[in-house]
Amino acid sequence: MNILDSFYKGKVFDGFHITYLVVSVIISVLLLVLGKRYLKKDKQKNIFFMVFAFLAFISHISTIWVDFVFSPLNEGINGAISGFGHISDNILFVVYPCNFVMVCVFIMSLIKNKKSKFFQGMATFCFYTGIIGNIAALVYPSTFYHPQFTYAIFKAFLSHSTLLIASIWLLVGGYFKPRLTNVIPFAVGGLSMITLGWINIGIFSISGHRTDFIMFLQSPAVPGTFLNAYVLYGLAIALIALFGFLIEFKIKKEERSYIKFKIFDNLENIQITDNSQAN
Repeated sequence: MNILDSFYKGKVFDGFHITYLVVSVIISVLLLVLGKRYLKKDKQKNIFFMVFAFLAFISHISTIWVDFVFSPLNEGINGAISGFGHISDNILFVVYPCNFVMVCVFIMSLIKNKKSKFFQGMATFCFYTGIIGNIAALVYPSTFYHPQFTYAIFKAFLSHSTLLIASIWLLVGGYFKPRLTNVIPFAVGGLSMITLGWINIGIFSISGHRTDFIMFLQSPAVPGTFLNAYVLYGLAIALIALFGFLIEFKIKKEERSYIKFKIFDNLENIQITDNSQAN
């Protein structure tokens, strides 16, 4: 029995899982703190973001090549000897929330104008969804933690860890501001994710594959609970709204995000008009 066998039991919170969590938290916090302290220019911040966006994406799809290299050789056409790789559903399709955030973050890292409203909206959605999804996946990795240790399990941990760093950096790097109105881009992003999930369910259904796990739309994220995508989506909106309200409460009134909508000014004008007509 080697050292890995003594740590890895294929169960949540075994020795390997706890060790990985502790080490990854220490490294992630250290990288984010150092990045915040020393990376002051936009170009430097963008490179930091791109590095971890690429690491998350590349580590996620790396199983394609790793599986091919280590797969048994087979006799192909005309007696040629060749290897065959295996591609899982969550690499070919965006079937989990973290897959959706990973693709979004990867695309965002390639966008030149990171000051645009579009980028800020994506950054807002990816920050909150990335925080919630990746922490949940790392702490409770039931969807990919299996009895036998494989490279696929290691890359799943690695891709979630690097994606979590990229997601947190969106706030640390100042790509968006936490405000009450963050619920708007989060809601739009969430609806887009759910829509894509149902499209994939349709594709999987036609081809005769399982669909119950896709985006947790037909089954709960945690077995035996009511925490499906819709419940989690609603809870997340409520928490983001509460977080945004607390932030707004701490800043100056003129800097609050809802002021730009002029809602209260319009209501005040209507009230004054009604009073003048009554007189």
